[in-house]
Amino acid sequence: MITSILTGFVSVVSAIYLLDRMAHHIEFQDVPGGRKRHHTSTSLVGGIAMVAGILTLAFTNTGLFGDEKIVLASMVVLMSVGVLDDIRDISAYPRLMVQLGSACAIFYFQDLRFLHIGDLLGFGDIGLGQLAVVFTCIAVVGGINAVNMIDGLDGLSGGL
Repeated sequence: MITSILTGFVSVVSAIYLLDRMAHHIEFQDVPGGRKRHHTSTSLVGGIAMVAGILTLAFTNTGLFGDEKIVLASMVVLMSVGVLDDIRDISAYPRLMVQLGSACAIFYFQDLRFLHIGDLLGFGDIGLGQLAVVFTCIAVVGGINAVNMIDGLDGLSGGL
């Protein structure tokens, strides 16, 4: 377990170091202004580094890289859309469609879904039944956007 944590950490730190240096050369940086709170140009490589760390962890730890192929592929697709958005400012609708597509792929190919949401109201376990797919897609898209919002707060998601 500690080896996996160290592998992931070293991978992310190494990726940030290398990608940050490259980002300065190719001008892949966020410039201050408008809604941006930072005062100097900031490299846009944090998400790429996090994905690189997760993929390194998945490929080096045989216990992690099994049935998660679709989840990992979806993560790479989402990261790619994020990079394109940083370069070209993609509107919300195409990004949402890619997020929904990723959520549906995870459900369909991995058969991962929320079947129950627990005892939220104190009356016992609440099963989702036919709404499991819809709830799962909404939850996955909500989770994706929550991380995106957190990452927008000066790269806070890296600390999570």
